[in-house]
Amino acid sequence: IRLNTCYTDEWRGGKGLIGALVRKSRADGEVTLHNLGHAIRDPLHIDDLTQLILSVHEKRFYGNIIHAGGGNQNIYSLRDICTLANPKVQINPGIVNDDYGFIMDISLAQSLGWNPKILFSNWINSH
Repeated sequence: IRLNTCYTDEWRGGKGLIGALVRKSRADGEVTLHNLGHAIRDPLHIDDLTQLILSVHEKRFYGNIIHAGGGNQNIYSLRDICTLANPKVQINPGIVNDDYGFIMDISLAQSLGWNPKILFSNWINSH
């Protein structure tokens, strides 16, 4: 299973991309983002990843490359993630480069009957 941007309920430690962005946005009130945060991701909650792993195991769908992401309802720029975490966050410009992110093609995972259930917007508002 190939992952893009997975996250857990524990953001305060700043582990992983989502945890780091949420913690810096909330605790520091500012974050530096390359390309002004226009790079996009499709965050996937660890609980949804667990369900995908169980589905792969139950269906014995071994030996395949499966992409796991949050799906079309969970597409956000890094800037969006920061402002959802703290609408007053100051976004400082980082370097300009060619990294504008990517979205995972989760169609193979969906063919197993799996879909991400946790909406990032609901998660961020409850944490």
